Amino acid sequence: MRQARALQVFLAFAITAFLVACGQSNSSLPVGSSGGPPKSTPPPEDRSIALACKTDNASYLVADYKEQGKKPPGEPERVLSYPVGYETTAIAYDTTGDLYVALNNGSESRVDEYFPGDRNVDRTIRDGIYHPDALVTDPHGNLYVANSDFGHRNVTWYKPGSTSPLSATDTGTGFLSALAWGDEDNKLWVADYSNNVLRAYRIDDEKNTSTKVWTICALGCDLRDSDIHGPSAFSEVRGNLYVLNVPLLGHDYVREYGIHKDRDPYYAREIDPKGDYHFVKAITTDPYENVYLAEWTANCEVCQNYYAIFAYDLGGGYLWGQEDGLTKPISIVASADHVYVAEDRHGGDIVVLARSRQLPHEGVLAKPKDCARPLKLAVYPPFY
Repeated sequence: MRQARALQVFLAFAITAFLVACGQSNSSLPVGSSGGPPKSTPPPEDRSIALACKTDNASYLVADYKEQGKKPPGEPERVLSYPVGYETTAIAYDTTGDLYVALNNGSESRVDEYFPGDRNVDRTIRDGIYHPDALVTDPHGNLYVANSDFGHRNVTWYKPGSTSPLSATDTGTGFLSALAWGDEDNKLWVADYSNNVLRAYRIDDEKNTSTKVWTICALGCDLRDSDIHGPSAFSEVRGNLYVLNVPLLGHDYVREYGIHKDRDPYYAREIDPKGDYHFVKAITTDPYENVYLAEWTANCEVCQNYYAIFAYDLGGGYLWGQEDGLTKPISIVASADHVYVAEDRHGGDIVVLARSRQLPHEGVLAKPKDCARPLKLAVYPPFY
């Protein structure tokens, strides 16, 4: 199955390269506001969405779906269940469509890998896993895991097929809240929430080495930025790194940095919550370089609260907002055609919105039978 998937992806790239060489374009691809098609959009049958849910008996499950062209997915392709006590802390895809699920039950932590379509675990990683809170993969098939256990706050690096870490890429005392792979600069980015620092590492896949090459923080860093406060989430596309800041006081906001090849990182702009919305719970980007924010007006369970998704283009221009019919959006991902929003409430939906314009709900995903509370989403392909 892996070989078939790899051949399919190779053929897709080969056909695209041939068309470009002949001066043709794929007119079936929708045009984004930033001008131009995605860098690599697999055939429609190769787009997937993964969902992590909590059940009523406090266990967790993960389901994934296939997009059908421009139509939202139907029923889940598969549902993966875990014993009571194992929390699903992170999910991610790699470039071949393998799905990674990070699990923790207090005494044991691990990451399970599933090949496309498989319901049985194809690789389990326990060595070097200590309460994993973030996952990211790179185009070479490497897996990076951010551990948040008090005695093991680091990022461990795993080569394809390996169950032992190659190295601890990032070590320190801070809570490592997010990971991202730099599309253009080919670097691993790490968010240190406790110390208000962003760190970048150059990964040499042939020499199996990692080198810290850049830092962003208020004092003593390569790029000084006094407005890094509680970096909590990343989203990256085509050399644009979006960082969600959740300070202890004041409203949340997003900072954008350029992380382009052969150029030092630089601050580009800030995106503040819109109007009366003061809290940003999630961010994501799409292949067209648009950015989406899931926003709340209040940050408490008993307060009167309103919720929205707002979309912005690459230049910071406001595209659209969706306020009706949303409750407690907690996770958000985007494919080439759709935006998926998970609602953090009992009986919450996974709302499907149109990517290119403001619309009422296109619908909701068909949740697995035991999914009581949607929590996390992931999208394939990752946008390197």
